Amino acid sequence: MRWEFLLACDLDDTLLSGDGVLPEEDLRLLRRAVRCGILPVVASGRPFASVRRVVEAFWPDVSLPFIAFNGALVGLSGTGTVLFSRRVPRVDACRFLEWAERHGLFAQTYDEEYFYVPSEDDRAERYARNVGIPYRVVGPLSRFLSFDPPKVLLHDDPIRLEEHYPEALRLFGDRLSLFFSKPQYLEVVHPEVDKGMALAWVAERYGVPRARVVAMGDSGNDVEMVRWAGTGVAVANARQEVKEVASVVTGAPGGEGALREVFERCFPECLSRP
Repeated sequence: MRWEFLLACDLDDTLLSGDGVLPEEDLRLLRRAVRCGILPVVASGRPFASVRRVVEAFWPDVSLPFIAFNGALVGLSGTGTVLFSRRVPRVDACRFLEWAERHGLFAQTYDEEYFYVPSEDDRAERYARNVGIPYRVVGPLSRFLSFDPPKVLLHDDPIRLEEHYPEALRLFGDRLSLFFSKPQYLEVVHPEVDKGMALAWVAERYGVPRARVVAMGDSGNDVEMVRWAGTGVAVANARQEVKEVASVVTGAPGGEGALREVFERCFPECLSRP
């Protein structure tokens, strides 16, 4: 199929409302987009298996690319094929995890199917419920890790993470990309990974010019994607740094009318299609 446009959307608080719901009208719009020649690409910091599950629920009858781990992996729904990956080197991940363990910070890491934690913890249970994938308890992660992970996540009290962030940046900032996706989540990925880089890769692979790419986001990890797109959209509830790089700011929050605003502005002819 020839794609005329590409619509990249962050998931949490952009497509989904604050309580994690996608309105039925928005689901109809997303499915109509495919019939209009608009390639929809979910771009999330969530794990690979979680994003794949969402994409396959939204579009059960078509195989579509999706971006997971903030750009570290690009996958294909239906088959689960990894199209592109840029992972954290194991040696760097282990050094970071050893540092986190010394400071008593709760960490987790991932492969394509699971996330791994050092011990049973309510935080792991909540995270598993939120993203819809299982986890494995494996003991100290720095000893367990035998592969290059797509991401390491510190999942801890926001105040503690803020206190330790300057030291983490000083020790590891030259070899890793460290950023907050939520106050309680400090993300660690390969230094060349971001959603903008992954979106550029997808657009080139599917033959969609940058000028015909629309990208929606709300959080700090969406900045590069929104900046790179031909039309960058910040939803009304977006952080200020996203609004500063966006060419469009919606009047409605994510999951509460923002997607329809984007269609009215960028794809009005699609609204009249069945």
